[in-house]
Amino acid sequence: MRKSLLFFILAIAVVLMFVVASPYYYGVTPENTGSEQEQGQ
Repeated sequence: MRKSLLFFILAIAVVLMFVVASPYYYGVTPENTGSEQEQGQ
């Protein structure tokens, strides 16, 4: 029971990390220079 809950929380954490890291990753890459990203920073 506990292990299942822990795995569920871990899965959510990984998905959340991907969602949060995606904009940062695309913003840092020089290849992807969009007006939307540039306005944010």
